[in-house]
Amino acid sequence: MLMRALAVLSILVALPTRPSHACTTFRLQGPEGPVIGKSYDWDTAPGHLVWNPAGARKRAFLPGLLDTPYEWTARYGSATFVQYGRELPNGGMNTEGLVVEVMWLNEAEAMAVDRRPAVSELQWIQLQLDRHATVREVVAAADEVRIARIYARVHYLVCDATGECAALEPLGGRLVVTHGDALTFPVLANEPYADGLASAQQCAGLGGKEAIGRTARTGHRFARAAKRTVTPGTPADAFVQLEDVAQGGFTKWQIVYQPKTREIAWRTSNARAIKRSGPLSALPAACATGARYVDLDVEAAGPVTWVPWTAEANTRLLTGNYEELATSTQERRLLGVLAAAAAGYPVGIRCQSP
Repeated sequence: MLMRALAVLSILVALPTRPSHACTTFRLQGPEGPVIGKSYDWDTAPGHLVWNPAGARKRAFLPGLLDTPYEWTARYGSATFVQYGRELPNGGMNTEGLVVEVMWLNEAEAMAVDRRPAVSELQWIQLQLDRHATVREVVAAADEVRIARIYARVHYLVCDATGECAALEPLGGRLVVTHGDALTFPVLANEPYADGLASAQQCAGLGGKEAIGRTARTGHRFARAAKRTVTPGTPADAFVQLEDVAQGGFTKWQIVYQPKTREIAWRTSNARAIKRSGPLSALPAACATGARYVDLDVEAAGPVTWVPWTAEANTRLLTGNYEELATSTQERRLLGVLAAAAAGYPVGIRCQSP
């Protein structure tokens, strides 16, 4: 039965994936330190914010793939936005203030198969949050593992508590890293960073003379966000900018990270009041205390109440979300197998022995 399921999943990897509508991430710098804003624009809204304590021993989730799974122990706790299963996040921040966010990228290419151990495109986010405190650490370790795509074509923007950022993109069979002076604007949307930068630099206020476009095109969103990063900004300014790059009904989450204070604020398309995680330092640090979570669509504004994570809540969430990805009967069957595997994965995670 297991071998049959793995064979089914290997077919899923080869299927064409649906394009996203749009996502945009940017970093502002202001009196309260760096502020990272993320507009998550997708078809599916339900999600959890999950607290992952440090000390958990992990083996990469790579169902249906023949790659050697990477193994590691989480050095840091993290809060992650989840739709497709705990440990397979869409973004998040750790207790050191490192933020990792993901955007769709049609141009993303499979990385060349080699002898390196691998992680999937979403678990790569969790790995960075588990293991690294700064962008420089992420960049230094970028070639240690290979990203093995299970479903999505994506690229990443990583920022830390100092305000340093880097774009990491699977292009040309390798992970292309743009950081330091080469990252002229700390912004990423849905085209390779080099393309977004070239387009933005044609615009007034960013090096060129053209008016900045107001459409939903990725180049226009990149330029509007880039223009906002030129001047100081606060968390309130970040929410204003998120409205500027919003995509109507496709904008499901608007997220603002404050790495200095280790706090996260968000609102969703279903619950517009701004919710707040509270300082991540206030959450239980010991692995033995277990994971916690909160439904993103909680109605009340202000600090949220974290509750113990359960496999049942995780399964309900990801089962519905995987079903929403399917565009055919065949995809629904294949994604059902993937959902079952993703649901069972975190149950097997154990704390490192003292």
